[in-house]
Amino acid sequence: MTSATVDQAHTTLHRIRSYSDDELVDALSTSFHHFEIQRAHVLAMLGEFDARRLFRSRGAPDPAAWLATFAGQSTRAAEDYRTVARRLHRWTAFLEHYLNGAFTYSVVRLALRYVTEENHDEVLGMALTMNHQQLREALSGRPDQEDNEAREHFSYRIDEDTGWLKGSIRLNPANAAVFLAAMKIAELAGLRDLGDLDIPTDATPQELLEILQQAQATENAVPMDEEDVDEEKKPHERHLQRSDLTGPLSQERWAAIERRERQGSGESPDQQGCWEDDGGPASGQTDPPPEARSAQPASRLVSRFGPPTARTRLMALMNLAQMARTAPRSATRAPGAEIHLIIGPDGQPRLFNHLGADASALISMIFNGTLKYHVQDSKGVILKTGSPTRVIPASVEDAVLATWGHQCGTPGCCNTRYLQLHHIRGFAEGGPTEVANLMPLCSGCHSLVNDGTTTIHIDEHDEALVHFRFPGGRSFTARRRGLPLRNAPAGGDSPYREGPTPHGDEKLLEAWTLDNLSFDDIA
Repeated sequence: MTSATVDQAHTTLHRIRSYSDDELVDALSTSFHHFEIQRAHVLAMLGEFDARRLFRSRGAPDPAAWLATFAGQSTRAAEDYRTVARRLHRWTAFLEHYLNGAFTYSVVRLALRYVTEENHDEVLGMALTMNHQQLREALSGRPDQEDNEAREHFSYRIDEDTGWLKGSIRLNPANAAVFLAAMKIAELAGLRDLGDLDIPTDATPQELLEILQQAQATENAVPMDEEDVDEEKKPHERHLQRSDLTGPLSQERWAAIERRERQGSGESPDQQGCWEDDGGPASGQTDPPPEARSAQPASRLVSRFGPPTARTRLMALMNLAQMARTAPRSATRAPGAEIHLIIGPDGQPRLFNHLGADASALISMIFNGTLKYHVQDSKGVILKTGSPTRVIPASVEDAVLATWGHQCGTPGCCNTRYLQLHHIRGFAEGGPTEVANLMPLCSGCHSLVNDGTTTIHIDEHDEALVHFRFPGGRSFTARRRGLPLRNAPAGGDSPYREGPTPHGDEKLLEAWTLDNLSFDDIA
């Protein structure tokens, strides 16, 4: 790099760090918008490059190879760009809207997997009004062009020299739902065996498996002659100690570590030393010395909701094998270990989080009693049952989770773990504990609602509508508890006419005065 380019980079970084909060948010939004438009231009040129077959005269067998060789793209990224560019070249309307910044690469890439001559206009309309998560759910059950030739398989081999087992698995959506539900049961059953043990927050998947195996071995070990064993030292009654996990430490050093943890950085135990989805430690972290590893109870390692985490998958898989061998029963009730099928007013079956399941497979699962199914009424409410108390019965919890797809109901948030059930109309304000007034929110989104940063309310005139409002006039509406769709920006000709607004947006709630009150409004 030349000194001029280095100076320019320093200037750019200085400018970014000098932004105010509002300037940074505006600049980031604008840059993302321009970035997507620029990528649309690149894909338009790549599609034309492919149509003219210029890659051959430039020394590559196809456009993906050219991108990998001459543009420095990874093989996977190059193949993705080639596929999307070819589809954009065919479906010109999508390309035109993409060039105008109407949607993102993630949205157009997903939409083009499902578009056909027959549904072109419908899928285009969805792509223009939905974000990626909403579009993914809306397209569930439709044939995926990329998966038409897909085949299920489960393959493995044993390395003759080392004895290690290596393999891969590919399951259709229906079988994937069954497998992940079984994995969730095995995960929770494994943590039950760990009891109240303290688990290092940065324990690797292999360490977690070893802890489980040690706990099970200790619990199951029975001496051959119990009369010759001291009652206080029976192996099957011995409880693992903190020293079993972190090594011996003096009381003074433990006290120092615990004081440092209490003073802490404000992070929750679930955030400290957490493992990312790739099964490795959070980026930027280094392994602490054994004596400084913080710990948390096994009961806090996972949520009852969602599939097993990256850190517990290995433990869950091996515990699943152990359960198959010994057939134990777990009394733990976990929605994450159940399979729910939604049948909407249109009669279309949907298996949330396992989209694209074949209808015949779903019918077979219903008749074999391997899943729960819920039928929506015209308002989108499932099993409209409730309780006059704040405590939410298991049947109501099931119905609420099924209504909102077993994930956080906030637009754009697809968190399936650490869910909390939220009274849309507050319980203290007379809101009932019933399906129509409840929705799942992840702990992060729930805190934003509780402090008024975002608001959620049921429409005063149509109970089938649920409104979500965010700072700055951004709002979404879910009809029949379905996918929340973006509304026109508030302000100008479209002010909020009812309901709460986020802090700072009170001016967007139209004030009724004699000047703007009409007979139609009164009626």
